[in-house]
Amino acid sequence: MQHHPGSRLLTLLTICFLFSQTFVLAQSVSGELVGTVYDSTGAAIPNATVAAKNVATGIETTTQSSATGQYRLPNLLVGVYDLTVAASGFNAAQVRNLEVKLNVTATANVTLQVGESKTVVEVTGSSVTIDTTTAQGRLVFHMFGALAEFERSLIRQRVKIGLKSRFLKSSGGMWIAPHTRRPSSDK
Repeated sequence: MQHHPGSRLLTLLTICFLFSQTFVLAQSVSGELVGTVYDSTGAAIPNATVAAKNVATGIETTTQSSATGQYRLPNLLVGVYDLTVAASGFNAAQVRNLEVKLNVTATANVTLQVGESKTVVEVTGSSVTIDTTTAQGRLVFHMFGALAEFERSLIRQRVKIGLKSRFLKSSGGMWIAPHTRRPSSDK
């Protein structure tokens, strides 16, 4: 049996096409939600029930917080979620309108107040969060910190200039450095 010269090329192209379709089907269509459950003193709450409900589909995914109060809800479909956190001896808390984005780990830390488990505290979520579990999130977090530090130094510099100007006006134009004596005028 003789092979046509183009048949090998056709076979190779078919194999490449099948592999490319496998990779397309394996692409992610989800994100994840992580966080820590705290009490009002800042201590972690273990074994809290954490439920994320997709607002559009009504599908609810639940998990338990770990011994350190951390939870992870992986493989959530992209969309808006309402998060409910409950633990024995604490008021349940809700965080509404958390946005889960494609291939992004969103962070939602929740603080529970001591009380009856029937009371629900509602917190409205913000779609703008900084995911500090990724390198990009840490970079943004540190950039905001650097900007705040820069602003603080500018304010301090301006306050010093203002104080010096005020002192010069009140002392008749003579500046005396702090912690020094003023020259006596009875010579």
